[in-house]
This record gives sequence, structure tokens and C-alpha cells, in this order.
Amino acid sequence: MALKLILQEVRKAYEIPCRYLRDHAGFKILDMLPRDETPIQSKGAWLRQGLQASGRLLLHLGNVREADELVLVGNYMSLFCVLLNKLHVLHPEGLYWWGFQIRGAESQEKLRRVLRLLYAKNLRFVVFSAYERALYQERMGLPGEAVLYQPYGDWKDTDLERARQMAECGDYYFSGGYSNRDYGALLRAWEHIDRRLIVIGSKNNADLYAYTQHPTNPHVEVLLDTPPEVFDGYLNGARACVLPFKSNTGASGQTVALKCMIVEKPVISARIDAMAEYIRDGETGFLLDDFERELPAVIERLERDPALYEGMVKAQTALFESSFSYPVITEHLLSLFAKDAGGEEGA
Repeated sequence: MALKLILQEVRKAYEIPCRYLRDHAGFKILDMLPRDETPIQSKGAWLRQGLQASGRLLLHLGNVREADELVLVGNYMSLFCVLLNKLHVLHPEGLYWWGFQIRGAESQEKLRRVLRLLYAKNLRFVVFSAYERALYQERMGLPGEAVLYQPYGDWKDTDLERARQMAECGDYYFSGGYSNRDYGALLRAWEHIDRRLIVIGSKNNADLYAYTQHPTNPHVEVLLDTPPEVFDGYLNGARACVLPFKSNTGASGQTVALKCMIVEKPVISARIDAMAEYIRDGETGFLLDDFERELPAVIERLERDPALYEGMVKAQTALFESSFSYPVITEHLLSLFAKDAGGEEGA
């Protein structure tokens, strides 16, 4: 019988799909979790955790070498496994880098050079947006069969009725998240909007931190580095969610957009390709080409037209159920590995 292993180095949003593959596809999970899962704060800490991850892998190398299929759920360990695979220390039929994501053209170029040396035909990169699938083929020179798309959806199998009953439609708009956010544009746009806005980000978001030191808009409240339950509580009570993005360089905002879909909050987003998979412009939400200029008029439309708002909520629910619900994404997950094993393109 083929040995199928998942090397799990991180939990985050990946624990449930790992268990699903264990329970429904015959994979075994090999716990590679570090003792300390605190966020990386420096290059020195990055190097230290990378060496620790490599050490954990070497301790289990005997078992790992026997695997016919390997799913890599991590960061440092994944690149080390790719190296060992190229050196033929590992020789699985399929080596899957789960949740592969490289933001920014500079980082993509650096890894492109690395993968030119380390790429092998059994290597697969599982990405969470169809846009990234095309992006990495173009910018990193990866062949089409090497980049597999898995929708990023409701892995928690949320009780939708209960979640929506607990959510409220409040009198404020919400914005949140850390990576790739252009909060400067949002704050400038909100100078022309007389509705409440609550923003939750990080002190590492320079525009938000500066605003907390010198707040200027009585309609805007900024909170930094809150616990997840506080973030979710404000999102659940909002009228709609606003997502400003800096650049179109990969997947961003999917977790927040998904939470909004679950609790029926329309999303107004700067136009990036990853968000176009979660938002049907003008139907389930809005995608803005000129975010700072267009946002005030869009907020005014939602305030003046209740039928538009209700229609978006209904269309958003239909999109979630057809594309991102638990039954849909788990079926896709199983078919992804089955198709790839059968020699088909897992797109």
C-alpha cells in the first residue's frame, strides 16, 4: 500500500484540510510543529527557525523517505524538502507544496532563480487562487502541470444559520487585515464620507499607526493588534467591509472576504485579481479601479439604495454556496489529488 504523508509545520488555516486528507484520502500526518509558533520578528529568528525545521525533518527522515506522496504544510521545511528531493534523498511520486504563496515581484524573482536549480518533475505547488496559478507560471517559469489550484473556502464547515443569526447589520463600515493594505488611501477617501468606519490592523501598518497618534476624523476609529475574536466581532457587526490594497502581486484578503461572505457582508475592494474570484463587481460587491476616488460614491449608493444592498447579500450567498462552501472545496480537494495522480492537470 502506498504511504502518503503530510508534514505539518504550521497550523493556522491548514489543520482542517490536513485532517480531511487523513480521514478521506488515506494520508498520515507527521507532526513537525515547532515548540514556539510566535511570528517571525527578525532575519535572525527566521534563520533560527529554518534550522530548527530542518533538524525536525532530519529526525524523521527515515519515515519521510518511504513516502510515495508528500504534502508539505509549512515554510522553511518545504524548501528544505525541495532541496532533498532534487538531491534524490527524497523520491516520492508526488511532492506537494501546500499553500504556496510568494508576494511581490522581487521575492518571486529570487525564488524563480532558486527553483530553476531545484525544480523536479514530481514537484507540485498548490495555490489558493486561480490568478496565482497563472501568475507563477508567467513570472517564475513554472510549467502548468506543476501549479495546482485549490479554492480557499470554508474549511471550518461553519454553521451558517447560527453565524448569520449572531451577526448584525450595524451602522458602521469595517476594514481590517495586515498584509498588502493601503490604509492611507482608505483614510483619505473617508475624509469625504460621513459614515462610521472601524479599522483593525497592526502597528506595522504605518498609516494606521500614524493615525492613532494624531486622529483627525471623528467618523474613523482605528484599533491595532486586537485578538481574533475582537476582529471577528467588529466584522460581524458591520454593514459592509472595505478592503484597500496596495498592489496586485498575489493572493491578498481572501480570509477577510470569506468571513464576510459567511456572515453576509458585501465587500468593497480595490480591484486585484485575487478579489475578483470572491467578488462579482456590481452584483455581490464592488471592485474599484480608482479606490480613493470611487469609494465615496459607492458608499453613498449603498446608503441610498436598500434594494441594491439586499440584492448583493443574496447574490453573495449564492456565490459562496456554489464556490467556497465546505462541500464544494472538500470535493475539489479530493479531486485535485486524484486528477494529479491520474496524470491530469489539477486546475
